[in-house]
Amino acid sequence: MASVEQIMRRELNLLVTEIRINFNKKNRSATGKTVSQINYDVETKGGNVVGTVYAPAHIVQLEFGRKPTQGEPTGT
Repeated sequence: MASVEQIMRRELNLLVTEIRINFNKKNRSATGKTVSQINYDVETKGGNVVGTVYAPAHIVQLEFGRKPTQGEPTGT
């Protein structure tokens, strides 16, 4: 029988793989560096198993775009 930590690792690995595939399908990966930085970690803290998916902060802008420039655009 698989432990909770093993199950968490398997599921997070599947999730990260699916996220990477979707970024590639949507042409959100020019060099592949950002997609390769999407990863996960599983830690056991006391009696709890904690899973974390992490990625660069700018990944939200890649997925949803950025807000329009406010005020007078400077062109820079």
